[in-house]
Amino acid sequence: MKKFLFLVALLAFSIIELNATAIIVPPVQKTLYEVNTKFSIPIDKVPTVDQFLKLTPKQIEKITGKKLSFKQVVELKIVQKKLKHEMAEPSAGQKYNKVLWILLAIFIPINWILMGVSDDWKGNNWWVNLVLYALCYVPGLIHSLVHMKEYTE
Repeated sequence: MKKFLFLVALLAFSIIELNATAIIVPPVQKTLYEVNTKFSIPIDKVPTVDQFLKLTPKQIEKITGKKLSFKQVVELKIVQKKLKHEMAEPSAGQKYNKVLWILLAIFIPINWILMGVSDDWKGNNWWVNLVLYALCYVPGLIHSLVHMKEYTE
């Protein structure tokens, strides 16, 4: 009985913590002026962030008249990748606490509901997880843990 009450209290605390961590902060918009590179590109030649993300080393060579070194090409690609990642839209659903995710996957197999809510009931993860839990507990648990990083902070 004590173990059961402990699990209920733990679940209640986890749900309270879930509500507190459900705040999603929108990404900060970056401009071309904030991108740190070791070479300069005239801003009138690349006025938008989308155009900067599509730049290739050959296009920069045409714009500036100078060929980029291998190190500068790598820096350009890294900056483009970081900027693209920062500009990406956050996922539509909320992110959950990893500890809560694992506890729910082990003790109360309802992670398919969390997957569905996070994906707005679009996609395949939630119903695949439901079927796996219905067929046998272990495949559903493994599926939940494999896809945990998509739904947790």
